[in-house]
Amino acid sequence: MTPDAIRTARHTLLPNVLAVTAVVALLTPVVAPADDFETPTAVAVRDILPQAFLRSDHYAIEPEARAQDNFYVFRVHSDFGDYDITSLAMLRTRLHEIATLAEVTPRLDDTVARLDRSPAGRRGVGSEHVVDILTDPVGTAAQLLGNLQYNVEQTLAGPGPADSADAGQGALDLNPGPHKRSAAAQLGVDVYSSNPRLQGLLDALAEARSAGQTASSISPLVRNVYAPPRFGSGVLDMRLDSTLKNTGAEALLAQIDRRLAALDVARRTRVAFLTHPAYTPRSRLYLTSYLELLGPLAGSGQILAAASTAVTEADAAAYVAYARMLAFYRLAGHDLAEVVTEARFPTLVDSARRGVLALPLDYLAWTPSVAQAVSALDDIRAAHDLSGFVLLVAGQASARVAAELAARGITAHAHYSY
Repeated sequence: MTPDAIRTARHTLLPNVLAVTAVVALLTPVVAPADDFETPTAVAVRDILPQAFLRSDHYAIEPEARAQDNFYVFRVHSDFGDYDITSLAMLRTRLHEIATLAEVTPRLDDTVARLDRSPAGRRGVGSEHVVDILTDPVGTAAQLLGNLQYNVEQTLAGPGPADSADAGQGALDLNPGPHKRSAAAQLGVDVYSSNPRLQGLLDALAEARSAGQTASSISPLVRNVYAPPRFGSGVLDMRLDSTLKNTGAEALLAQIDRRLAALDVARRTRVAFLTHPAYTPRSRLYLTSYLELLGPLAGSGQILAAASTAVTEADAAAYVAYARMLAFYRLAGHDLAEVVTEARFPTLVDSARRGVLALPLDYLAWTPSVAQAVSALDDIRAAHDLSGFVLLVAGQASARVAAELAARGITAHAHYSY
């Protein structure tokens, strides 16, 4: 959000008394009356999604999304399953996978691909996790955002008739061969995806390629209109995708370990990250590459330690987004000096002695928990003698949040790097 927009929101929404006592407001936390908080419940998907997401022959998104704990929850219907998908990041991934499956599957020989049966196991991740988006460095972490709970991604439809109790184990191939990696690269999908349907398609393509069948030659049919903007000029993304295509999982793991060691990340922290089940080689590679872009940074291991608290695939995606946002901030001309808080999403300090906090959230509304968390930023600023504070949000902050942040002298940037 631009400074002019913040000033406009401030003058429009703040009570006159705060406008008069702006100096006091900068120093004193402002907590709104109970009836003055925002209570988002549902939002029209047409208001938050690009048109390209809404028009497809391969899936249907229900017209309203739930606003839940700073993430949107979308319900998607398709021939490959009905899903509740939490977060825009996971929605981008799943929609492209569904579109790819719908376009490519009919072109395969059913006798080779065997894609006419229901996939084994659960589709996606069906776990829950409590996430403290802002963790107070003085020890009241659980109070800041009220123990945010969200379903990462839970399938609405039950298992198909071909499923068995243990058939879903191993659906995620953590050591794909070159044919499978090549097929994934050609289709623009993640070879390490947790989507069993997609894994089945990639296995069929790899088998066909290995056998030299014509079915293995499938031109890219689906343009990925769901992906976020490429980072910077796009060269980094191309290099990383090439690495994923041409490097096996074991060699890639060793490469990432060496790169993290060069960043002075402690061995114990590296091992915890490299063996963490919420991450795949792809997410580890991207997060490590963004950390490298932060430049010389005191305490960079704290970021990786925080990332190792992830439990689910969506948690891991949030930490990759967190690192991407910080890398974008640094490449925009703001050198980062050190990590100053041990938190779920640590606060950093830039060369101008400003606190920098990145929040990979879909939206930020003025709720009681957010009000407490924003007030805690004053404590961080005072504890580290910061000249200011910059808040980076992956999604959108409401006008009320923007006004409250402006009253505290906190600069907010919405849709940051996305």
